[in-house]
Amino acid sequence: VVFVPVSIRFNTAQRIRVAMLLGARLRYLADRSLRGTIDSRDPDQWLAEIGQRLRENRPSGVPPLVIVMDGLDEATDWKAGEDLCLPATLGAGVKILATAHTLAHDRGPGDWSERLSWPDSTCLIELPPLDSAGVADVLRSMGDPLREVAADYDMVAELARLSEGDPLLVSLYVDALRGSPNKAPFVGPAQLRTIPAGLDGFFDKWLRYQQKQWEQKGKPSLLLEAGVQTVLNLLAGATGPLSSADVVQLDRKSTRLNSSHLGI
Repeated sequence: VVFVPVSIRFNTAQRIRVAMLLGARLRYLADRSLRGTIDSRDPDQWLAEIGQRLRENRPSGVPPLVIVMDGLDEATDWKAGEDLCLPATLGAGVKILATAHTLAHDRGPGDWSERLSWPDSTCLIELPPLDSAGVADVLRSMGDPLREVAADYDMVAELARLSEGDPLLVSLYVDALRGSPNKAPFVGPAQLRTIPAGLDGFFDKWLRYQQKQWEQKGKPSLLLEAGVQTVLNLLAGATGPLSSADVVQLDRKSTRLNSSHLGI
């Protein structure tokens, strides 16, 4: 198995990083050295070799090869099917499993097959929203102290209701419940029943928490809230990641943003 996470969070969404991850892993499995063959910083050289390897038939007696491309919709400086083309015809014993969210303008999951120029024989699988069992599995995988929460039927049921089965929202609530070494949780188990389901419910709760924090610190709540709303609006309309400098540049007309809004 060759696993390639295309992830903005883990800084592996750029074309060069994806090409290097995939190419280096294929070389490792083929027991080939990296030394003196290609410029490892040139994604085009990697991709030429990757395409060749994926078209090769697996020798008799060698285990099949599965390429897992996880999160193609998070690509930043490239587009799957244009800047990184995976072969439509693969060698015997070679399979590619690609995962992606449908995009806002997509008609359905079939759009990804067209985008990748994959044949009609491509098997499309739509993943359903997480049910309570799926939410419990997420909690168990997070380790202590949330592992114990997975055994609490009422808590799991509330998280399933709040997230509506969306893994992103499950993750947000998990982080909110767990907190961090430098930050207390902004929501407690007893408060979950009071929050409406969906993204609106989560962010409304988060914003009310922020307002209390600003008031305790003597900061102008209304002014900060206007800036936060501007940041959220810009991020909601973005088709890729935005740096702090990008956000300030986009907001140059209203000049409502400062370091407090961007956490810098």
